[in-house]
Amino acid sequence: MSSDSAEHSIINTKEQQDHEREVLERVHGEGQRSLIDAAEALSRREVEEGEGADGHYSSKEIQQREIPALIKWAKGNGLLIPPDKFTAFWKEENDALQGAEHQVVFDADDTVIKRKMIWPQETYSGYLRRLQIHNSLSYAKFELMGFSEVTDAQGNIRVMPVVRQPYIPGRPAMFDEINAFMNKAGFEGEGGLYRDDFSGIVVYDAGENNAIIDHMGNLVPIDFKIDNEADYNRKFRVSH
Repeated sequence: MSSDSAEHSIINTKEQQDHEREVLERVHGEGQRSLIDAAEALSRREVEEGEGADGHYSSKEIQQREIPALIKWAKGNGLLIPPDKFTAFWKEENDALQGAEHQVVFDADDTVIKRKMIWPQETYSGYLRRLQIHNSLSYAKFELMGFSEVTDAQGNIRVMPVVRQPYIPGRPAMFDEINAFMNKAGFEGEGGLYRDDFSGIVVYDAGENNAIIDHMGNLVPIDFKIDNEADYNRKFRVSH
C-alpha cells in the first residue's frame, strides 16, 4: 500500500464517513442497515414502477429509470463524488489497479476504494444486490460512499458507484478451500461457479484471485460476482 496515502487522502476522510452516517440516519427505511440498502431500495422501486405489463424490459430501459433517480438522490444527500476527485487520486497512487470490473485504489487506514462502471447488460439494482449478498458472505464488507456522475464515450450520462472495503492481508485461496467454503454456505458447485437453488442466487468468478485466507485461516471473499438465476442466465445466454 502507498506509504503516503494517509497524508493525501481526498476521498475516504473522517468527514466523509461521518456524513455517510448522517445521511443513513436521515434516509434509512425499514430493514435498511446501510447506504447500500437505501440505494438498492430506491433502484428497485424505480424498476418495479417502470415494469411493463408483460413484465419484460431490457437492462438499458431499467438503467434509464435508475440513473436520474440515483443522481437526484446522491445530489440531494451530498453523496455525489466529483469524478475528477477520484480519478486524480487513482492516478497518483503507486498501487492503483484496474480490476475486471472496478477501478481500485488503496487509501488510508488499510482501506480499498473501488469505482464501478455499470455496463449496458447490468443494472444498478442488480449490482447493489450483489454487494448486499457479498456482505452476508464476507467480513470484508462493502460500504457505499456515493456516486460519480460521468459522461461515457457516446455522450450518455452515467453514474459510477463508489464503494469502500477493508484491506485484508493474506494469501490467495485455493479452489478446494473456496469449494468447501461455498458448500458450507449452502451453495452447490465447484471451480468458481456455485448455485443456491433455494434462493436462486448464482456466485461466479469465485476464483483464487477473488478470495484470500487471512491470518486466522478464515476464507474471505473479496470480489465474487453474484447474480440471481434469471439475470445470470440472461447475461450469459444460458438456456434450460
